Amino acid sequence: RVPAISAPRLRPDDKRYRDRLHEIVMAAIGYDTWGRAYPRMGNNADLAAGHITRGIALAYDWHRDLFTPQEQEQVRQVIAERLPCLLKGLYGDAFWARGYEENHNHVSVTGLGYCGIAFYDEIPAAPEWLAAARRNFQNVGRHFSADGSSVEGASYWTYGMQYILQYIEATRPIIDSEDIYNLPFLKSAAAYRLMVSTPGFAGNVPWGDAVTHDWSGPHHILHRLAAQYNDPDAAWLAQNLARPLRGGIDELGLNLLWARNAPAPGDPPAALDAR
Repeated sequence: RVPAISAPRLRPDDKRYRDRLHEIVMAAIGYDTWGRAYPRMGNNADLAAGHITRGIALAYDWHRDLFTPQEQEQVRQVIAERLPCLLKGLYGDAFWARGYEENHNHVSVTGLGYCGIAFYDEIPAAPEWLAAARRNFQNVGRHFSADGSSVEGASYWTYGMQYILQYIEATRPIIDSEDIYNLPFLKSAAAYRLMVSTPGFAGNVPWGDAVTHDWSGPHHILHRLAAQYNDPDAAWLAQNLARPLRGGIDELGLNLLWARNAPAPGDPPAALDAR
């Protein structure tokens, strides 16, 4: 088998968590569609599909034992029917197909990549999903500005950036996605978020399609970047933002996970990024 996405293990006595996880997955595959969209895109080809497919892939890859053989077949059947919609979107049907700086691209294609891993040996099309996601995120890296900024502004930057990082972290034990960390836009990403901070680190400048606060985190993003680049400035910013972490259980969980390997915060940054 393809190695699993790095997985936390539920203990056998964690029945309420196991039951809830099983319930959510079976409910999700029972939905008529994972999002309706523009006529050319069709259903199952945008943000909702990206979120749901990523979640199903994680649950199936980490805790397949929660599902009976019949339920596993149900999951595979629904995934096999709907993931081609995401793939067609990436191949040109979706408005985000060449929108390499758009959060719609990052979220949707992350779901494609996760399913490429989780179902690699069980659905014939899955290797293509993983390969297509890899090519997409290489293009994402080439299109982002070298200073780490986003044309969508800081708010959507946080939403898309967390999915870029999740894609890399999920696939780096299996394919060569780690090389994306060598690109300038990620090396400068934490400095960009520092640069757009408002006084007192209470919010961000509303440049681009942005409001005055982050949509997601950004503490977890900063901790992952701090760990990757051994950057005490990024760690300092993560721990000195005036607003609490924004988002839901995903962001809280990722912050706990990614903060573990971040370096200790340094002194307050003395200068903004040179750009």
